[in-house]
Amino acid sequence: MLNVSMIFPADLATVSVQAGYDVIGEPIRQVLADLGVETDFAAVPASFCDGRFNLSHRGRKLCGLSQWRSAGGPDRSAVVLAHAVIIVRDAPDAAGVLNAVQDIVGDPARFDPARWVSLADVAGELGAATIGEKLTAAFRAGDAW
Repeated sequence: MLNVSMIFPADLATVSVQAGYDVIGEPIRQVLADLGVETDFAAVPASFCDGRFNLSHRGRKLCGLSQWRSAGGPDRSAVVLAHAVIIVRDAPDAAGVLNAVQDIVGDPARFDPARWVSLADVAGELGAATIGEKLTAAFRAGDAW
């Protein structure tokens, strides 16, 4: 897994939830497209931490996105913390571990590993090995904001 987090100031009255996801999601989508991997924002039922802001490839989750928004700074400033987790390589025990946690917390939902895919599976090892540096370059370029 590759975790990407960013925090940025935002006027929460004008920066929509979608825009908050776009700031982190669009650069990731572009880097993935450059690696030959097309993605869409979509829910993927039975994938872990599902939501409509997953980046999916052919109906399978490749990247999960989340955000936290706060307007509680001492100077009433607002920030958005945006986070992505990219499945870089297959984790065969992930579903077992996640489902065991579900049992512990009493949640009957179950996760199906057939509902997600790794970057190595769709872009090969070169894509998996270079995604970090490509994302760093994309975010440093500042195209997201």
